[in-house]
Amino acid sequence: MPYDICGLGTLATDVLMMLDTLPQKDSFCLVRHTEMQPGGSGTNTIVQAARLGSRCAYLGTVGDDAEGRVVICSLKEEGVDASHVYIRPGERTTRTEIAVDAQGNKCIFLIMGDAFFKLRLNQKDRALLHEAKVFFTDLLPGWAAMSALREAFYNEQKIAVSLEVGVSLFAEMGVTADQIRESLRIADLVVPCRDAVRELTGTDDPFEAAKKMRPYCRGIIVYTRGKKGSVAFLPDGRIVETPACPVKAVDTTGAGDSFMGALMHAYLVKEKPIEEALRFAASCAALTCTGVGARYYPPQGYPNLETI
Repeated sequence: MPYDICGLGTLATDVLMMLDTLPQKDSFCLVRHTEMQPGGSGTNTIVQAARLGSRCAYLGTVGDDAEGRVVICSLKEEGVDASHVYIRPGERTTRTEIAVDAQGNKCIFLIMGDAFFKLRLNQKDRALLHEAKVFFTDLLPGWAAMSALREAFYNEQKIAVSLEVGVSLFAEMGVTADQIRESLRIADLVVPCRDAVRELTGTDDPFEAAKKMRPYCRGIIVYTRGKKGSVAFLPDGRIVETPACPVKAVDTTGAGDSFMGALMHAYLVKEKPIEEALRFAASCAALTCTGVGARYYPPQGYPNLETI
């Protein structure tokens, strides 16, 4: 196949604001430094996979503004086929404003713009989707993501789903709880955030949550737990716990995206055993945290998948 992974999901620019400490309610703080970088959880994930050697393409829409140009140029620079990221005249690209303190803690503000939700898949988009071994999505924008998910499933492609927001926020953006559960029924790999897990299952405990999700989740469920590492629940009942790699964190903004991109590359593309793939993903995520920005690239590069 021409591509290893075709992605459809969030794309944005990130405005990073570096602070000493995050402000309390009704208080002020001094911004030490600001910087605009390419971001968006979906594109961050696909870029990580591309950096590791996967052949990637992406579907989406941006506005005809500076932020949209940053999104497209950054994908091209990373070797991702961005020919199916469309520019909508007169509209605005999604952006996030991220406040990060000296310990790497953060607060994220999402400004959707009006271009992002306009994606509608045409025949050429569907042909691109069929040319990939793996389809990846974070379920946004909802209509296009669900349409592509069903097509990938019927085409017997591998499917990876990342849930980056909770069910209530998904609902505000037009994705229902039933649609989320439908995506989990057909996905081979699911990595949900804490808010999504809590709202789907009523618990923060990953072991209890996995039991409640298993009836409508056919694939591997992976929970990331920051410094506690990750825990994966396999369809055959096995549980794989992987420790986090200790590093001095500067900014944790892109850790989850880096983890997801590396996990897809190792497990779904290179077909490594899940234990090896999880260790590799943990190493990549840790290194991403050692610099500023969701796509920070460590000077020493990433570990070798064959020797991890």
